[in-house]
Amino acid sequence: MQKHSPKISVIVPIYNVSEFLDECIISIIEQTYTNLEIILVDDGSTDDCGIKCDQFACSDKRIIVIHKKNGGLSDARNSALDICTGEYLTFIDSDDAVSNDYISTLYSTIKATNTEISVCAYNESIKKVFEQPTSTFIKRFTQQYTIKSILQESIISTSAWGKLYKSHLFNDVRFPYGQIFEDLSTIWKVFDKVEAISYNSHIGYFYRINPNSITNKSFSKKNLDFIPAHLSILNYVAKRHPKLLKYGKRRFCRYANAYLYRAIVQNYEDEESLQLMRKIISKYYWTFLFSNYSISKKLFATLSITNFKFLTKFFK
Repeated sequence: MQKHSPKISVIVPIYNVSEFLDECIISIIEQTYTNLEIILVDDGSTDDCGIKCDQFACSDKRIIVIHKKNGGLSDARNSALDICTGEYLTFIDSDDAVSNDYISTLYSTIKATNTEISVCAYNESIKKVFEQPTSTFIKRFTQQYTIKSILQESIISTSAWGKLYKSHLFNDVRFPYGQIFEDLSTIWKVFDKVEAISYNSHIGYFYRINPNSITNKSFSKKNLDFIPAHLSILNYVAKRHPKLLKYGKRRFCRYANAYLYRAIVQNYEDEESLQLMRKIISKYYWTFLFSNYSISKKLFATLSITNFKFLTKFFK
């Protein structure tokens, strides 16, 4: 099978993750699907990541290393998209790892369902010794169901990782330079190009919750990048799937809620940023109130509008 299987590009953006890098790259090298083009993008790391990448490349001819000036996650991925030659491609973050059948599972799912994108389940743990579900399943989801799932933050996420794509879907799509929430701004554009995607409940991706990642660091104005990302989604949904617009508004409100909470807890005092998040919550409050989000999130949203002074004193 391997001899006649198409080449698959594996894109790994890397920046100062030496502690985790070996585990990530080894999990890729050990894939049961072997016709791979492994692109390691050293995004100006100041630790020994660049050296490690070159060492791995010396021992595996499938590995291509790009050394570049630091430009962020989007720029690193884009530099690999510009040179990749695989018929399919997948993204793996360099502080994560994958099962040895990650790519074969995604590829076989695409072939079984006649789709151009497949998604596998993931586990928020790097421990690869655990029990898979007693029975796994494959489902074929329509574009509308997929978009609804993204907006409801359910079975399909906006993360670029954990998915296999036909490479041509990225011909005119790139990640936004300099923004965080780059996946949120991008993946729906790729989903919009296909009639359906396939989902396999097999757990193939192991996601590490890294406290040093940009989105998990202390609140800053960069976190407000969730705003243009969600505005682009709302604009798209309004044009292409207007019946789903309420779910997009609820998600936007949920993000504003979450980041307002983080800002308050961390004593972030930029009044303009705080008021901007409060305005978003206020604008979409009523549709958020009738969503499936938790009572505690709805209570926080209510107090952020009606008694913000009490809210800030309570959480400080």
